[in-house]
Amino acid sequence: MKQNLKIGFCIAPIFCAFISIMALFMGDVARPVFYANLPLCFMFAAFPAIALYKKVLSLESDIKELKEKIDS
Repeated sequence: MKQNLKIGFCIAPIFCAFISIMALFMGDVARPVFYANLPLCFMFAAFPAIALYKKVLSLESDIKELKEKIDS
């Protein structure tokens, strides 16, 4: 999981840079491709953040369960 998150955070900037460079050098021809794939940049950036959020929630619930076991 840890290694997958590292890769996930690298995919978004690389993909965004690729489509930006493509749009820069190809000009108006690549503009539809750029705008069509632009939401993917946000999606690729959001997936690892969502995975981290879910991991934090699961760790918080585990801590809560352990505290309840200790108290009882």
